[in-house]
Amino acid sequence: MGNPSFLSLPKLSSTEKKEFNKYFNERSFILFRITLIVIFITNFFYLYLDYLSAESSYILFWFFRLIDQLFFSVLLILSFNKKSKYLIISNLQFIANSVSIVLGLSILLMIYVSKQYEFAYNTYYIGLLITLSASIPLRVRLKQFIYNALLIATIYLLIALFKQNLLEPEKIKFLISNLFFLFTIIIVVLVADFLLEMYIRQNFLQTKLLKDQNEEIKQSSEEIQAQADALQKINEKISKYNKHVTDSINYAKRIQNAVLPSEKTLSHFLPSHFIFYKPKNIVSGDFYFFKKINDHYIIAVADCTGHGVPGAFVSMLGIAFLNEIVRKKEVNTAAQILEDLRHQVKSSLNQSDSDEETNDGMDIALCLIDTKTNNLQFAGAYSPLFIIRNNELIQIKATKNPIGLFQFEKTFENNEFRLKRNDVLYMFSDGFTDQFNSINNKKYGIKQFKNLLLQIHKEDMKLQKEILDEAFEKWKGSNRQIDDILIFGVKI
Repeated sequence: MGNPSFLSLPKLSSTEKKEFNKYFNERSFILFRITLIVIFITNFFYLYLDYLSAESSYILFWFFRLIDQLFFSVLLILSFNKKSKYLIISNLQFIANSVSIVLGLSILLMIYVSKQYEFAYNTYYIGLLITLSASIPLRVRLKQFIYNALLIATIYLLIALFKQNLLEPEKIKFLISNLFFLFTIIIVVLVADFLLEMYIRQNFLQTKLLKDQNEEIKQSSEEIQAQADALQKINEKISKYNKHVTDSINYAKRIQNAVLPSEKTLSHFLPSHFIFYKPKNIVSGDFYFFKKINDHYIIAVADCTGHGVPGAFVSMLGIAFLNEIVRKKEVNTAAQILEDLRHQVKSSLNQSDSDEETNDGMDIALCLIDTKTNNLQFAGAYSPLFIIRNNELIQIKATKNPIGLFQFEKTFENNEFRLKRNDVLYMFSDGFTDQFNSINNKKYGIKQFKNLLLQIHKEDMKLQKEILDEAFEKWKGSNRQIDDILIFGVKI
């Protein structure tokens, strides 16, 4: 329903008609009360005039006026009482008809008993009668106007004829003019009353439209609130679940940190070293390994498949397998350690040559250092070793095979290198070099990484770690970290 205009109002349904009649009666009650006040004041004025005339022929006439006044006084008093007000509103049509009857009878009786036959003397009753009828719905009101007007005019004519006072031409002329005046009043009031009803109906439709819209808004608000409450409950459950998962992962981090070499152990055997360890998530898929076996140091940095929880599972396997290999077997070469590690990973993960899906594993750089001779053995699975000596970076390449299932499997190459004092060794995962910056989404790259290591290798090892961290954050900018980061630096 659009916004209704005054001249084109839609038809009302049966339900809307009932609502409108109630609404109309509530608005008409004001007019009804004003009418009663006017009748009361006017009647009182004429009572006073009748009292002043004090003619015996007016005694009965005065008595009828007094009965009228008492009737309207009681009705007026009731209209100002809250309880009876709503009773009058709900029965307004019946009360209006009753008032019409009382007025009509009073007029006729007063005309009959009075010597004053002039219609003008009682015209005010006709006007009040028509005004009072405004509280009746339009279809009934039209008939009511016609019936009241014709009835009063007909009875008046009968009374006048009975008294034989209309034989005079002047009386007939006077009666016709007053009857014309009566019907003119009826037509004017009908038009005014029709416009009044149209105005009230328009106001009713606008009010109803606004009420319906408010109801829709309220209903929508309630639905939105219900959805918000449901969403809040879901969020609370998710938050609770996330907290539970996060607590579990934090506990897993404690376990993972416990199996990594302690800083105390590393500082004892490798006084000049640093570890730049920056997991992408709480737990990491990168791990570092250190073990002293007789006169040999075994140092390794591994990057397992994935990151977060999946990577952490594989890293725990890698640490456990390395511990088992160096404890149970006689270690001869770095390459042999990687061969044994590959066998353990493939066996534990049930990987076979025909299996194309379970390709979990790791890249790793592993050093075996003889502390007596400073002889270094290196074997790598995709992960190289950088050695900086006399401002020159030496790269020992890794075998292009992972630890795990691979279609073109190769034997890991064992590389030997004689270390000197002040040589600096760097082993690392690819998290640092693969990081994208926030300016042009470009990777840091291995070349830039080499230049950075050449610039900082003479600095204190702890300072080198701080410089690497600062360089990474500056390069990353507003981008998210894409992988776990691990760089292990050792100065001989």
